[in-house]
Amino acid sequence: MADSDDFDYDIAFSFAGEDRAVVEELATKLTNEGVRVFYDAYEKAALWGKDLYQHLQVVYRDRARYCIVIVSAAYARKLWPRHELKQAQARAFKEHSEYILPVRLDDTEIPGLNSTTGYIDLREHSVDDLEKVVLQKLFGADVEEEDLPELTWKGDRVEFRGEMVASFWPAKVGAGANSNNFYGRDPSHPLR
Repeated sequence: MADSDDFDYDIAFSFAGEDRAVVEELATKLTNEGVRVFYDAYEKAALWGKDLYQHLQVVYRDRARYCIVIVSAAYARKLWPRHELKQAQARAFKEHSEYILPVRLDDTEIPGLNSTTGYIDLREHSVDDLEKVVLQKLFGADVEEEDLPELTWKGDRVEFRGEMVASFWPAKVGAGANSNNFYGRDPSHPLR
């Protein structure tokens, strides 16, 4: 799979409008952690006036690292989610990868989405649980919350103690000063 920098989005959400509340909550949580998401409500100006059939084809096929599909009865009935899923399926087929990440709201069968594909069931998990799993998928199973600013850093720099540094660095230095971690020497031994 390509590096995450090769994509405009870490996650693209495919969902029916009836399920927007779940997506809104998850998109907000992920965005607050620095994850780049394609969520139509965040793209109103960019989508205005575009040929959405063509544009969404590119988004769901080429521009996201993963596609989270919110599986529900409403999803199965709608034309736009089916279009998005077809594009995501084309990508998954081409790359032979786990690009499509299903999240179930109910037991609806979605044509083309195999029942053998691993999923998260929101009847058994919270959106907070789902957020943690998404972060693990993006950054690895051992990701810690305090690592996220560094992992999601986009190259912005700030002034810190008279020097230009990565924007995550001041918080990291501050956290280190408040911990019991000592760097460079064993505190139980006097300096020589």
